[in-house]
Amino acid sequence: MSRPAATVVVVARDDVDELRTCLDGLRPTLGPDDRIVVVDDASVDGTPILLAGHADLVRTLRNAEPLGVGAGRNAAARDASTPVLVFLDPDTVPTGPWLDRLVAPLANPSVGAAGPLSCGASGAQHRPVPDSALVSDTAAVAFAQGAMATARHAATRVPQLDGFALAVRADAFRSVRGFADVPDEDLDLCRRLTRAGRRLVVVEDSYLLHLVSAAAHPDLFAADPALSIVLDCAGDLADAIGTLVAVVDGCGDRETELVLVDHGGPVAETVAAQVSGGQIRIAPAGEADDAFAQGLAAASHDIRLLVRSGEAVDRELLAVALGPGSGPITQRVGVPA
Repeated sequence: MSRPAATVVVVARDDVDELRTCLDGLRPTLGPDDRIVVVDDASVDGTPILLAGHADLVRTLRNAEPLGVGAGRNAAARDASTPVLVFLDPDTVPTGPWLDRLVAPLANPSVGAAGPLSCGASGAQHRPVPDSALVSDTAAVAFAQGAMATARHAATRVPQLDGFALAVRADAFRSVRGFADVPDEDLDLCRRLTRAGRRLVVVEDSYLLHLVSAAAHPDLFAADPALSIVLDCAGDLADAIGTLVAVVDGCGDRETELVLVDHGGPVAETVAAQVSGGQIRIAPAGEADDAFAQGLAAASHDIRLLVRSGEAVDRELLAVALGPGSGPITQRVGVPA
C-alpha cells in the first residue's frame, strides 16, 4: 500500500514488559521508510537494557527525570523528518496491516489525525474483543488480524480521537505546536487540530489491541502457566541431552522447572551443570518402577511433562498438555524412539 512514511513515537516509563511486546509486534509492521523513536522517561526498571537490544530498530531518547507523556512526544517529534507522526502507548500490541491502513488517510492534507479501532478505546473507536478470543494472547492477535481482514475500507469523520494510538500529519502537529502541558493533552490536541480546520477520522480497517482492557479481562495476555519437565535420566548423557532439547524446544518461552530423576550415575548432575536458567531439581530414582513418581514428588508446578532419556517427543501429546486454558495435568510426552 502506498502511504506516507511515519515516525512511531513511544514514551515509556518502567513499562519494560509491555514495551517488549509492543516493539516485537511493531517490527514486522513497519514500511521501509518508517522510523521508531522511544522516549525513556527516566525508567528505573529494565527498559534501558531492552532498548539497547533494539538499537538496530529504535532511536532512544532518555530523560534524566520524568517529564511526562506530552513532553516526551514533543521531544521525539521535533527531530522527526517523516510526513506522519504516530503516537503509540507502550501497552499496545501492533499486528498485521494496522499501520499501513492507519496512515493512508493522512496523504490527504485536510485530514489532521487518524485513529484505529481497538478493544481499549472509547466512543466510535471502541470494538471489544469477544470472549472467544480471550483464551490467550495468540487468540486475541488472531482476532485483531481477522477484524482488519473483514472490516470495510472506510475513514469515518469523528469529533475526537483517543491518544493511545494517534496518527497525525507532521505539518498539522507543528502548526498547532504539538501537545500542551494540560490534563488530557491528547484530547486538547484534537480540539486544536479541529479548530485549525483539519479533519479527524477513525480508520475502520485498522485494529490495535490495547492492554488497558486487561483490567476487565485479566486472562487476556496473561503469562502462560509455568510447568515442570520431569526427565528420567535412565540412559546415557547424549540421550538425556537430546530428549531434553526436544521437549524444551516444544515448550517455547514458558517458565520451566526441570526435575532430573537420578539413577546414581553422573548423567543427572552433568545435565544440571550444562543447563542455564530456570529452576533445576535432582530427585533420586529409588526403585526403577517408581522413577517418575519420585520426580513428580519433587515437581512444584501444576503442568507436569514426563519423558525418559532417549525417547522421542510426541508433539501432539505436548500440545494437549500446553493447550489454551489447560488446567493441572500430568502428561507423558515421550514415546520410544
